Amino acid sequence: IASINIISIPFYYRLREERTPREHVPDFLQSFWRQLQRRAAWQVILYSMISHITFGVVNAAKVPANYVWLHLHTAQNQT
Repeated sequence: IASINIISIPFYYRLREERTPREHVPDFLQSFWRQLQRRAAWQVILYSMISHITFGVVNAAKVPANYVWLHLHTAQNQT
């Protein structure tokens, strides 16, 4: 893996980007606000927020409940 990183170093230095003039902060904020007002942007933002909330929920009682409901036994608890 390290060799791939070392081999790619010369290609990194060959990358060149043309300089662009700086955008004034009020103009940047205005275009950013216009982008946020679009429906597609809100859908992505809401999906991201809701998925982070809902996918992070864990039911702590799931494993013990499975042992009881499915009549599962571990090697330690065999009778």
